[in-house]
Amino acid sequence: MFSLESNAAVRSRLTHSLEVADVGRRIAQKVATQLQRDSRILPEEAVALVSTVETACLMHDIGNPPFGHFGEAAIQAWAQSVCEKKNGQHEPGSTALEQFDGNPQGMRIVCRLQSEPLYRGHAATTGLNLTYTQVLAALKYLRVAGGKSFDAFGRKAGFFESERATIEGAWKEVGYDPDRPQRHPLVFIVEAADDIAYCMSDLEDGVENGLVSPNEVIKRLSRLARMKGLRADASLLGAKTAYARTMIARAATQYLRYHDAILAGRFEKGLLEADRNDKEALDDLKSFARRKLFCTDSIEVTELAGFAVVKGLLEALEPLLSLKATEFRMLLAATQGNQKWRGRRLDVQKRLVGRLPRKHITAYQVCVKEGRSESECRAHLIVDYVAGMTDGFALEMHRTLSGMQRHR
Repeated sequence: MFSLESNAAVRSRLTHSLEVADVGRRIAQKVATQLQRDSRILPEEAVALVSTVETACLMHDIGNPPFGHFGEAAIQAWAQSVCEKKNGQHEPGSTALEQFDGNPQGMRIVCRLQSEPLYRGHAATTGLNLTYTQVLAALKYLRVAGGKSFDAFGRKAGFFESERATIEGAWKEVGYDPDRPQRHPLVFIVEAADDIAYCMSDLEDGVENGLVSPNEVIKRLSRLARMKGLRADASLLGAKTAYARTMIARAATQYLRYHDAILAGRFEKGLLEADRNDKEALDDLKSFARRKLFCTDSIEVTELAGFAVVKGLLEALEPLLSLKATEFRMLLAATQGNQKWRGRRLDVQKRLVGRLPRKHITAYQVCVKEGRSESECRAHLIVDYVAGMTDGFALEMHRTLSGMQRHR
């Protein structure tokens, strides 16, 4: 996706997620139909399989911060700098935020932050109240943030310590050992759908922005081993359709081929990595996009600006971390009208607290009641606020807090 894009024809995180859901549903339908024919699942289970994959696809990018990977890098850099300012003393949770990623933040949103009680200001949190299968179908990586890296599915963090009980509870309910967890089978379909959708969408958006010509994209697609019969003079829409149909069919075929190994937790690749031709086709598109799209001056300048915006916002809110727990609670009470404000020593911090959404404050209070470190809960509160911003709102808020424009 292209950050701060004013052209409505270029994809946003929302339109990308809708496309991934469409691709994921098509793969899941092929898989479910065949499994039903083989009498391996019941008709109602086939419906549930497709619905669960579609739901997980819609959620797959929900935790991404503003400016995508550069927003993630900015949060990681800020968390590390906070640690260094404390002379290398890691507060509980600081190591986890040094490994911040959209995947664990997504789990935090669906399991904790996006909760009806929080919107109403109640000190209870259920997240979206998803089923165990819905939660696990969206869990791409199996490692807790701050934990040691392990195999391909544990090389990145998949959830924060604050959501560990929820994730491990889901594992136990579906019969997985929390000490030796495995990916839920439907994650493989969600991952393949994302790979298929974003490779093509990046190239289409590149055409829309004039960074690459339609003929270059069509030529690239026509050379893929699995795309025989695609004419070199085909339209971009025709090329995209042929690519999508081919890769969707391949993903479904690979899932069915390795179905037993996937169920047993013995399959350690992505669906489109198991076959050499599929992997080469996907890698070819990714490499082409990196060379033609993401190394241009306009994209790189925007990415650098996004890093500065996110890190700047966190640094502006950083005074809230240095407060004593009693001072922070006093500011929360005063901001919510539960206590009369006296004195001016913390006037800046009071106004910063006033920017924080009520639902995030309530989630912080729940976190403290759960017995977690107060400093960890407060750090998550700040990151939750910034990570939940859109690109445009983050830029506007950064300008406001930097004194460059008046808040509207």
